[in-house]
Amino acid sequence: MLYAYDPAQRARFAAHPCAPRLIDNPPGVPVWLPPADADAIVCFLGSWAKAPKQAPEGWPFNIKYIQFASAGVDTLPEWAHTIPYVASARGITAEPIAEYVMAAIMADCKRLDLLVAGMRASDVPFDETQWPTGAMRSIKGQTLGLVGYGAIGQAIARRAEAFGMEVIATRRSGGDGSPRFVAGIDELAARADQLVLCAPATAETLRMIDDRVLSLVKPTAHLINVARGTLVDHEALLRALDAGRLHHATLDVTDPEPLPKDHPLMSHERATITPHAAWYSPDHFDRVTAKLLDNLGRYANGEPLADIADFARGY
Repeated sequence: MLYAYDPAQRARFAAHPCAPRLIDNPPGVPVWLPPADADAIVCFLGSWAKAPKQAPEGWPFNIKYIQFASAGVDTLPEWAHTIPYVASARGITAEPIAEYVMAAIMADCKRLDLLVAGMRASDVPFDETQWPTGAMRSIKGQTLGLVGYGAIGQAIARRAEAFGMEVIATRRSGGDGSPRFVAGIDELAARADQLVLCAPATAETLRMIDDRVLSLVKPTAHLINVARGTLVDHEALLRALDAGRLHHATLDVTDPEPLPKDHPLMSHERATITPHAAWYSPDHFDRVTAKLLDNLGRYANGEPLADIADFARGY
């Protein structure tokens, strides 16, 4: 197995009952040019970020299985999907991302930043006559719109409903029940107070948040993107924020990533940009490794793998 994953987790892989022979990825050598005796690759999503558009001569060599340590596989070129198995770590970041979304909603609605700033700036008791009451909103009763209802969307929905929010969602496969699934992005955008993007990056979702969709949102709406930066047309978003057609945007992902320091969104008073950190939890790599080792055992035993990626779907 070509090992291009976290060095701190290497010993856990080496100790797996199937006794894999680990081949460390040499510095400067791309993972798509593996040693001749490697039959599997375990790697990060970024390992394929600069993959060529055409398959290298000799591909797939002896590779039969690629295991990603991420939920998405959007950097993997089409030619790499010609091997028997490509698997992801889908769902592993759902809980911390859901917590991030709720933190963004609470930051938007409760404005602790303004309250703290007022306390620090005031020489007299900071009483209710000075509170930024116009900027503070109740979360209960708001409508949360989810673009995507996979593991992340469902984790967000559980938390939002606990706060008394109405949850509506779209997903490719449709559905019914609670949360109520709506026909498409237009209805979702028009109804949502908090519009959350948690769908995979595919041709279908590319720049889906554009001028047209942003013309449908409430001027009090808050857009939160924890999916991929490519879901949002950033120039259209900037126009909506500048015109006051959108209250606020919280972006943990951007396109490009990171945004240039001088990009208008980086300093916009209606935008909050964070460094693609929503996935993080202190035990992240322990949990990912456990999931990857389970799949390695399945592969070694000839059992069906979990979270097989589908190039046609894009995830």
